[in-house]
Amino acid sequence: SNMEGSSSLVLVGPNSKEDGTSTTSIEQWRPTYQPVRGATYQGVRGQLPPVAPVLGVLGRIRLARDYYLRVASNDYSAHPSAIGSFVDVSYDLETVRFHALGKCVGAHPRSWARAQTITDPSHVVAARELRALFQAPRPASSDDWHRDLADYDEFFQVAL
Repeated sequence: SNMEGSSSLVLVGPNSKEDGTSTTSIEQWRPTYQPVRGATYQGVRGQLPPVAPVLGVLGRIRLARDYYLRVASNDYSAHPSAIGSFVDVSYDLETVRFHALGKCVGAHPRSWARAQTITDPSHVVAARELRALFQAPRPASSDDWHRDLADYDEFFQVAL
């Protein structure tokens, strides 16, 4: 098939034509192909596409109960007060940042290693405090909100 403009690599094989098509089967062509060095993007050496690439914005993600977000194969902690909220994730070559409800809920130096877990110690302390508050027994509700069903019967004039 014609590969014009789709790659910066031009392949040359047996019986290949200038337009990239070949009269031989792929099995005959594969062992003998060689890349042509110096081929360039759209024929202009060293020039980038006219649109700047998007860098540094992953998007919006809901923060799960474990308060970690994955960026480039690493897990970074966010403040646990944002659990359940949508978090905007942004990053650059040096820093990973999380924002929720207009507030920064996490900022870490970016790790270039793979499969790492990066945790801010203040996030661990906050998670421990929030967990203790959640697990603490709650006071019983007052009886002010409970009403006898007979009151409704009387109000709506229901004869039993």
